[in-house]
Amino acid sequence: MIPLFAMTIALAACSPETFTMNVEMRNPSRSGLDLFHKTMSIVYIDDDQVKDTAFVLGTVEGFAKKMEEDYFGGQSAIKIYKIPAGSDSVGRHQKMVDLIMDTGDDVVFLFDKPQYGNLAIANNSVTLPFKMKVSAYDSQNISDKVFAFNGSSSVSLPLSGNLSGDPASIEEKFWKEIGWKAEQIGSKATANFVSTWKMEQFTLYYYEDSKWEKASQAAYEHRWNDAIQMWMALSQSTNDYLKKACAEYDIAVGCFM
Repeated sequence: MIPLFAMTIALAACSPETFTMNVEMRNPSRSGLDLFHKTMSIVYIDDDQVKDTAFVLGTVEGFAKKMEEDYFGGQSAIKIYKIPAGSDSVGRHQKMVDLIMDTGDDVVFLFDKPQYGNLAIANNSVTLPFKMKVSAYDSQNISDKVFAFNGSSSVSLPLSGNLSGDPASIEEKFWKEIGWKAEQIGSKATANFVSTWKMEQFTLYYYEDSKWEKASQAAYEHRWNDAIQMWMALSQSTNDYLKKACAEYDIAVGCFM
């Protein structure tokens, strides 16, 4: 007869252990759009007013750069196009669909021409109020609708030299030097479109065996491809249904990651 304590040890040795991992997971943007693994383009409306070229380009380039940092690891992946003002002869939804067809991308952002207030000069800086409208259309989104966001703010630019001179020359200097500030505005305009992140908890199975422990260590270090390969080998090398089930569960978690 096998002693009770010996049976307990034997059963424990055959049972899987578990450990949990807290992983920060990418979630859809605040707009509700899930833009991960999708191609994107930016289109901006331009009326060929030379004076605000630096502002308009700075805004869309800052927007593109921030989106590339979030969705493409900082690689240059978002194309920028210009269309003339007055070309919006169809409804906004149809316009966005047409732009999807023209660009060939999954998602398109449309920047309307900014609306500007009056320049104000005070304390060696020039301040410009403005309004912006950004529309987004995801061709893969089941809602098939245009997401439009309107915002108003102001931008202040410190300028060196005498600001009590000719207002026209001050305005010209402002528009020439506004580009870097406009990039910051474009970056902030992505707030509704960049990913949100949420901490989630996942449970993984392992056995007190060096091969299982190596797979668990790879997972803990977020080396998911390595961990999956190890779990696959463990699943294929055993006839124990419980071990096979544990390995395949871990594989599923790894693939989800």
